[in-house]
Amino acid sequence: MISDDLRSNDWVNIKKTLPLTKDMDLPTGTHFLNYTWDAWGHKFNHTYESMAYELKNAGFSKINVVRCGDSNFPELQNLEVRKETKSLILETTK
Repeated sequence: MISDDLRSNDWVNIKKTLPLTKDMDLPTGTHFLNYTWDAWGHKFNHTYESMAYELKNAGFSKINVVRCGDSNFPELQNLEVRKETKSLILETTK
């Protein structure tokens, strides 16, 4: 299963076998998968790992997964228009 490969870092070995990606700096399995999907016109699909990587590089810390409508900040609670249960919602501070 591809998601197991991404979590186990087997994607690093797969990346090395593909001429298009073998020399690219792709920091996570999700970045690798999204780069290959981009060739088919797909948009980037984040996982917690890839989003946390991007947030940390942008200077954010204390990254928390929260449920839809929840927040540690009362003024940010229940702001979502769509109550999707399959969404990844992160709350972080700089």
